[in-house]
Amino acid sequence: MDSSEDFDWRRALFERRRLGVRLGVEPLVALLEARHGPLCERPPFVVTQVVGTNGKGSTSAMLAHALRELGQGPVGLFTSPHLHRVGERVQVDGVAVEDAHVREEFAAIARCEADMGLERLSFFEVLTAIALGHFVARGCRHVVLEAGLGGRYDATTAVHAQLTVITRIGMDHQAVLGDTLDAIAGEKAAVIRPGVPSVTCAQEALAAEVIRAVAADKDAPLLLAPPTARAPLGLPGDHQRHNAGMALAALDALGLPGVGVDALDAVAWPGRLEFIDGLCFDVAHNVDAVAAVLAALRARGQAVRAVVFGCRPDKDGAGMLALLQAEGAPVWRVALEGAGEGDYPSATDPRLLEALTRARGEAGCVLVCGSHALVAPLRAWALGLAQPGDGPRLDDPRVDAEPPQRR
Repeated sequence: MDSSEDFDWRRALFERRRLGVRLGVEPLVALLEARHGPLCERPPFVVTQVVGTNGKGSTSAMLAHALRELGQGPVGLFTSPHLHRVGERVQVDGVAVEDAHVREEFAAIARCEADMGLERLSFFEVLTAIALGHFVARGCRHVVLEAGLGGRYDATTAVHAQLTVITRIGMDHQAVLGDTLDAIAGEKAAVIRPGVPSVTCAQEALAAEVIRAVAADKDAPLLLAPPTARAPLGLPGDHQRHNAGMALAALDALGLPGVGVDALDAVAWPGRLEFIDGLCFDVAHNVDAVAAVLAALRARGQAVRAVVFGCRPDKDGAGMLALLQAEGAPVWRVALEGAGEGDYPSATDPRLLEALTRARGEAGCVLVCGSHALVAPLRAWALGLAQPGDGPRLDDPRVDAEPPQRR
């Protein structure tokens, strides 16, 4: 159980999600410069920024893992959201920071905001600032920054990157990024910097056209990474071949050519086709991601006995449900806190846990997919972990709280 002190800082931090999506990085840059000097323009490490819709986390994890294996550490990795505790988002050489560090740095950032008269940073901006400060303190040589939901105005864009990776682009976060594929691609590709190389994979035609046009306009070399012959052993699925290809192409662009997929084999990234005692966990929460997961399970001959699914109201729940129901297995809907689905059980409902207990001893697997806020508590239950203190609402930024605000 968290102490009252822990509860207070967690509540204060997580309440900043109510600020919604903040479009613009000026207050974050001002705070970073006050605390760390010219970090944004002249970072003391090589920065790779990873944007896209699907595969950002896996690609980031592969790249950070390979850099570490190739002796390029310390390597910083910033990802989102987390599964069980907020410190998971900030890692150096595969080790996540303690939540106590997040607490201390959040307090220091709040004091700096007050002293400078700055606009309050959003939840994601605070964590970005904490991550970058930690990477400076640890003397990182390489840093991999996974963007949040966007690109152009994303907090990770505050610091200059030497390489950009654009993963598969699909329909997601339309309320913020636009309601067409080319509009979303435009927001993602906007992070391409003049003359700075970019890596991407095979994209839908509209998205590919936008990425090529932006790269050409900025005279930025653009490398189309082919998929690897196989997926890394730690991250199965055909879709991971494309992510692995981008990670290897990124290594080449960073001056580390000729690396094979075997350098990625020991990578671990929880919640991505992760099998735990008859349950398969995946944080697929858009149509393209769900389709990729189902294809991966079919390719390995894995029968699906049942599906546990839940998503946020801003997602295409109907589209994902249609794909899942087409598999022929029963789909158990789960309500996420605040999602307006009172007719469905919660992820910790004893009836659901009893059904999962029975299903674990039968043939085939139970697929648990959708929001991190669904996968996290059920994964904790499957592993016998203590319930996390961060609460069930882990998706971020909070796009359902306030409309996007431009600074």
